[in-house]
Amino acid sequence: MSHPTLAAVRVTRKAASVAIFNRMHLEYARLRHLPTQAAKARETLHAFLGWATAQFNVEMIAVEKPDRTNAGRVEDLVRTVEEHASGAAIPIWHAGKMQVIESYAEPAPKTRTELREIAARIWPMLATKDSNPLDLEAAALGLYVQVEKLLSTPQ
Repeated sequence: MSHPTLAAVRVTRKAASVAIFNRMHLEYARLRHLPTQAAKARETLHAFLGWATAQFNVEMIAVEKPDRTNAGRVEDLVRTVEEHASGAAIPIWHAGKMQVIESYAEPAPKTRTELREIAARIWPMLATKDSNPLDLEAAALGLYVQVEKLLSTPQ
């Protein structure tokens, strides 16, 4: 059974976080602040992804689909992630915000805050005062995709 190295990418208007999973193990999570100028933000994100995919030999990328309220800049940055994956011949997995959030407990969490609280219990090293909540969200996205992939693979 194959468990590719996964880069889970969580993008906002101002930052991007990448969480690297080797099987179900979180190996790395890091936030990169993005410049305000759109072209420079795309360039920074592309370089960040290039470094991460080369450094960790990434075989799959997961990204959260932007919702309708985040159209514009976030959509543009998600396209940058997709273009990077396409250019590097890396398969990409899209997940919806609520798909990820609702998968973490029963009854299902309703907000990102609740998701971050759960993720902080899974990865306490990402919940320090010096860390960024976006790292927790990227890690939660990555684990969600790894589990979904595992459960959808025929045994």
